[in-house]
Amino acid sequence: LMKSYAGSVMKNEVEGLERIKNSEKLCLVLGGSKPDDVLDFLKHLAPKAERILLGGMVGELFLHANGTHLGEKGKVLQERFSDSIEEIRNVYRQHEEKFLLPVDMAIESEGRREEQELHEINGMTFDIGSKTTEMFHDAIIDSEMILMKGPMGAYENELFLHGSRNVIKSMEHATG
Repeated sequence: LMKSYAGSVMKNEVEGLERIKNSEKLCLVLGGSKPDDVLDFLKHLAPKAERILLGGMVGELFLHANGTHLGEKGKVLQERFSDSIEEIRNVYRQHEEKFLLPVDMAIESEGRREEQELHEINGMTFDIGSKTTEMFHDAIIDSEMILMKGPMGAYENELFLHGSRNVIKSMEHATG
C-alpha cells in the first residue's frame, strides 16, 4: 500500500465546502440536465440554503412535477424522469418557501428565440426567460455565498445562452 495524502486541490475543496456549510446567506443556483445530481445536492444543502433557484431541465422538471404544463417538454420529462417525480415533489414540499422556479421560458420559433409565460408555452423549451432571469438576479444580488451547478438552458446554442450568461453576471455583482 502506497503512502498518500490530500493535496492542495483537495484542501481547497474542503475549505470551500466549509465556507458553504458556515454561510448565513447561501443561495443555490442549480440547473443542467442531471436531476439525480441536483437531488443529492438538495438533500444535503437545502436545509442550509436561504434561496434555491432552479433553471435548465432541472427547473423544468420541478415545474412539471408540481403540475405546470410545459408543452412538448412536459412529455419528454415524464418519459425520461418518471421515477424521480415523487422524490422531486417531496423535496419541493419540504423547502417550498426557499425555491424560485422559472416564470417564463424561451423556445425556438422560426430560428429565433421567443419567450413565453408558462401558461402560454407551445413548443420545446430551451432556456429560462427574461422575467425569470430578473427574479433570479434579485435573489442572487445580496447573497453571501452562491453555489452554482449546471446551466440555465441549452447554452451551446447562442439563442439560449441568455439565462446562464445573465445569472453569472448577477453572481459577479453580488454584494452580500
